[in-house]
Amino acid sequence: MKIKAKPYGKKYRLDQQSDIFELSFGATGLHLIVIAATTMFTDVYIDIHFADVIGFQYLDERDFDKFFESKDINSNHHIYKILSGGWLNGDFLKESILSELEPLEWFIKTTNGCMSVLSSDEPIIREFSNMSISSK
Repeated sequence: MKIKAKPYGKKYRLDQQSDIFELSFGATGLHLIVIAATTMFTDVYIDIHFADVIGFQYLDERDFDKFFESKDINSNHHIYKILSGGWLNGDFLKESILSELEPLEWFIKTTNGCMSVLSSDEPIIREFSNMSISSK
């Protein structure tokens, strides 16, 4: 099944290196920081927080080839809401309790590590640099 997705959040420069810089999972949810570029010489940090996480997988971008083949995941965004064809449509989930929970699926795309996240909520996103912090 082909992946259908919708970009979420701001656009960034994907002709520069990006990566999941930091990752933690605990009682408050899944917290990750993506290092991204807004200009050729300016990096920003995207702080992404999922409060109610059901599952996640972190892999190198080569291992998410099914996602990168989708024309819907071809914009300058780092966050995508997966509408169909992703992890939730995998054969191993058909008999699981996840089919009853109806979680949202998210894909975090960088030029290095990537993540697929199942959560019951949309992520909270903040962007910061060495100079400022802004919330969305």
